Formats: sequence, C-alpha cells, structure tokens
Amino acid sequence: RSVAPVLAGFGADLESTQLMLRDDLREELEELLASLPQLRPEVDTTELAQAARVTLGILSTSLPDLADVEHVRRLAQVAREQDADLAKAEEQHARQLQEQDQLIGRLEATLLRSDGEDDGVSAEVERLRAEFDNLRLAQAQQTVVPEVMAAVRQAEERLARSLAERATERSERRRARLTALRAQLESLPVTQTLHDRAEATRLEIERLLAEQENTDAVAALLIDDEGAPLVPSAEPDDRDVDALAEVVAGIRAQLTGSLRNRLMNMAERAAELGNNNLIERLQRALMALERDEYPDINQLQASLRQEHEAQRLEQVDELHRLATAAAPFAGEESPRAVELRRVLDEARAQLERGALAVHLPRAVELLEGLRAEADERLASVPRRLDAALARLEKVAALNSEDVGTARRILNHLDSQRDALPRLSPGLRLQLEASLSSAESLLDKLEGEFEATRLVADEVMSGGLLDGVLGLFRTGSEERPEPAPGAVAIAPQARLEAFLAEESVTGAALLDAGGELVAGRLERAPEGLPQLRAAAAAVAGPARVVSVESAAGALLLGWLANGDCLVVELADASSHAILLSRLRRALQEIDAATP
Repeated sequence: RSVAPVLAGFGADLESTQLMLRDDLREELEELLASLPQLRPEVDTTELAQAARVTLGILSTSLPDLADVEHVRRLAQVAREQDADLAKAEEQHARQLQEQDQLIGRLEATLLRSDGEDDGVSAEVERLRAEFDNLRLAQAQQTVVPEVMAAVRQAEERLARSLAERATERSERRRARLTALRAQLESLPVTQTLHDRAEATRLEIERLLAEQENTDAVAALLIDDEGAPLVPSAEPDDRDVDALAEVVAGIRAQLTGSLRNRLMNMAERAAELGNNNLIERLQRALMALERDEYPDINQLQASLRQEHEAQRLEQVDELHRLATAAAPFAGEESPRAVELRRVLDEARAQLERGALAVHLPRAVELLEGLRAEADERLASVPRRLDAALARLEKVAALNSEDVGTARRILNHLDSQRDALPRLSPGLRLQLEASLSSAESLLDKLEGEFEATRLVADEVMSGGLLDGVLGLFRTGSEERPEPAPGAVAIAPQARLEAFLAEESVTGAALLDAGGELVAGRLERAPEGLPQLRAAAAAVAGPARVVSVESAAGALLLGWLANGDCLVVELADASSHAILLSRLRRALQEIDAATP
C-alpha cells in the first residue's frame, strides 16, 4: 500500500500550518513595534526594535529561528518591566512632592511663630530658615532632594527641642516636645513593616498638638475676659507625651536594626553584581547609620535595581548567543550536552522570573567542552569513514537490509568527503552522527558475520563449503594455495561487493595478459598494457586509471602481481566513491596475497 497520498496531505497541512504561524508571529511583532512609542522615553528599546524588525523581515519569506523569536520576547518583557518600575518611581516622586509641599506649609507657620523668640533660639531659627529656603527652591523645581528634606526635619527638631528646654510654661513646653517628636518621627525612613505603627503614632501626636492648641486658645480667651470665672489649672501631667517619646524611641531603634540588615543584604547583593561604586555607597550608608543618620534607602534600592536590570539585559543577550551556539548539539545525549540543555533551561526560567542567571558561566564551559569534543570527532571522520567502508566490504556478502542501510549512509558520506570542511558545524555534526549510526550497524553486522561463519564451520568440515564460505572468510585466515588458474578468494569477494552496487554493470579480474579470470564484463577492454604504459608515461607508474565516456566510466586497478581489477559503471556520478573503494581493495588484496 502506498503512503504517497498520506504524505501529500501531510505536506499540505504542514504548509498551511506554517502560513498560519507566520501570520500569528507577524501580528505579534507588529503589535509589539506599535506599542514601543507608548513606553517611557527612559526605556531603551533600540535593540528590541532592531531585533523585531529583523525577525519581521525573515517572516516575509520563511519562519525565523525559534531562539530568535524567544530573544525578542525576552527583550520585550525586560522593556515592559523597566517601564513598570519607572511608573512606580513616578508615583513615589509625586507622593514625595506632596509631602514636601505639606512640610513647607507647616514650616512657614513655625517660622512665623518663631520670629519673636529670644536670642537663645535665634540660631536654630536661622538654620531652619536657610534649610526651608532650599526646600522651597527644590519644590519650585519639582524635585525631591532627600538630603534637603533630612536637613529641614533635623533643623525643625532642634528648634523644637530648644523651645522645649527654654519654655517657662507647661503648655509651651508640651507643644514644643510634641513638635520635636513629630519632626523626629517624620525624619525616619519608615519601612513597610513599621508603617502602620509609625502612622498611628504620628496621628496621635497631631491629635495632642491640636488639643493643646485648642486649650491654649481657650486659656487666652479667658484671660482677656475679665468677667470670666477663674478656672484652676490642672496638675502638670505629661505622661502621654513621655509615652509617645518611648514609642518613637522604640520605632527608631527597631528601624535602625532593620535598616542595618537591609543595607548589609544590599551590600552583599552589590558584591554579587560586582558594582564597586554601589558597594562604597552602601558602606558609607552603614557608617552613617551608626551616627543616627538615616540614608535614603529608596534611592539605594533604585540604584541596585538599575544595576540588576542592566546585567539581566546583558544576560538575555548572552543566553541568546549561547542557545544559538548550542543548537547543533540539540540532538546529542552525552552527559555534557544534557547538562548544557538543563543549565540553559534554568537560565531561561530565572531571567523570565526577573532574576539573574547565576549558572551562565557553567553553560559557557559546557559549550566549549562540546565544541572541543565535536572538533575531535569531526577531525576523525575521514579516517573513520575509510575504516567503515573497509568493514562494509567484509560483511557485504550478508546481503541484508542492514547492509543496504549502512551502504547508503557510507556512500552518501563518501560523496560529501571533499565538501566537509566547507559545511556548517551543524551539518558536519549531523553527518558525523550518521557515521556513528553506520558504525553501530557495522558492529551488529560483524557479529552476524562471525556467527554465520562459526555455524558453517561446525556444520561442514574442511573444503566441502569452501566455495560458499569463502565469501565470508576474512583475509587474516589461513587459506590453501589456489590451483593454477583458480581465482583467489579475496578478489572474488571484492568483485561480488562491486557487482552489488546499482551503478556497476560489470566487475572482473583480468590477468596480466588481459584474459578474464573471474567476474563478468559487458565488454572486454583491450589494450590494457598499452593503456597502463601510456598512463605511466604521463604521470609515472600507474596504480589506478579511470576512463569516462558518454556511456559511463571504466575503473582499472593493477595488483602487485600484474593482474587487473576492472569495474564498469553505467553512471559516472558514483565514480569518486567506487574509485576510493577500488584503491582500498587493491591494497587489501596485495596485503593478503603471500
């Protein structure tokens, strides 16, 4: 039953599937290119756009390599993640500007109230005014300068502490202490873990400040009203303020420990990234933390994340290069090839998760090892091919399907022998794999050959089957001397092997005088001694001569005893392969002839 109709249907299905896949990929890449202008200008999409356009160009005629498509997708993923990070940074910047604006409004009121203070706090007032001017300038430029914010809050806290120390009335001292606690709390770079606790404390401070201001306002009204009844003042009790001070101190201590751990972890991460500048910044931040100076943890995290993403983008390119270089070894099952595929798969998964691929250097080592092994195997192909062809001739008489398969493989490889250096590494490895499969077949055939010979030796003794089993005997076995005019076993086996080829129309052994000794020929050549003499006159003593004509080709090879092996070809396309085999046959027959 013919499978041609089924194969034709498969071909049509494959072609339609390829067209659909090309359309889907084209639509995906066109949408990707159209979305690039929507990303923020800070996102560098140059490499992504170029890779997408190149892949689109390939799609116009054929399907691109899967590794190239995956590379474009990873570049797009990195670009989208960078855009999302920038969006978060913009939101955070907007919140910081709002907080900065609120702080400016509050400081204006503080400075207005402090204009009439005595000389004891005038220095603190002037320091706060100078920092306030810097803050207002930054706000006008819509910029957030963490150092200026920290300096302003520190100046506000110092002024509040000075006012608390110099206050003669309980209400003034209480208000100054609460203001100092608020400034101290707001100066802390509160982490997400402490945010709720710090916010609750800040709201409580605001509530007490508002309550104190209301109390002071009521007291001022009563003093101005001469007819108002006297209200006895309450006993001084600042236990609530003391409790808040302890809470703020606890938050500060807990935050210091948390920031120290985070900075140390970030320093380790920066060391892994190999960024010396970032390592130095983190070390300075750790030393400043010991002096109760809090660094801008968000800015440090942003710098660390930027370095991480830069290296991740480099690794995306490196992974693409390695995957492309490893493609010729995709079909190998050696331990090194299997490990390389595993390492590349892990690296691909890590990069897609947003992490760095930590084992890419191992992939480079494995790839170099595979290349070295491949170079060694490829360098041995000519020698192995010659050996395989010789082994095939010894087992050709089995005439099995495996013999035919091995012959087709080896003949194809022999025809490509001269082109091997010009082929791509991938094609050369495929041919080497074919040679390995042929060698495996020959191992099997040699076992079958030996088993057949042993069985025949056991069944029949001596010379009863010499005429038959002679085809299966190797040249190393002892043979009786042939009778005068008899055909030697080794040439006879070679003749049968040549006659088994499709393009061979005749193969024979002629004696020195040109008489047929064994084999068959469609036309007996004449003038062989003269032909050999003419060839010797042109190029020296002739061992092998080939003659091509419109009808085919004639191959002639002379043995050391003067006999001649003649091979007739109907098709000259296999001329080179059979000529090589003829040379080896002559060498082996001469070596086996006593």
